Amino acid sequence: MFHVIVRARKDAKALQYINKRNYGGFLKVSSLGGSRKFNEVEDILEGLKETPYIPILLFGEKERELANDVNGYFFKDRKTILFSNFED
Repeated sequence: MFHVIVRARKDAKALQYINKRNYGGFLKVSSLGGSRKFNEVEDILEGLKETPYIPILLFGEKERELANDVNGYFFKDRKTILFSNFED
């Protein structure tokens, strides 16, 4: 199963509505509580590593640094590609 994680609670509520209405609650949806710094979400991310769900993290343009830090956290021992539409 998939676990969709967003930064803001407001985004999580919107996704929960869409998930319930269109997908019958198939996805697990949660937020990082609005935090924009890696050290503020590290405990939450540690919990994600221990669940059987495949995490899908959705971040906005302003969270580029957080997205890169999270990518490094999950894949520090492997080569990986971070898919992004951010322009450098």
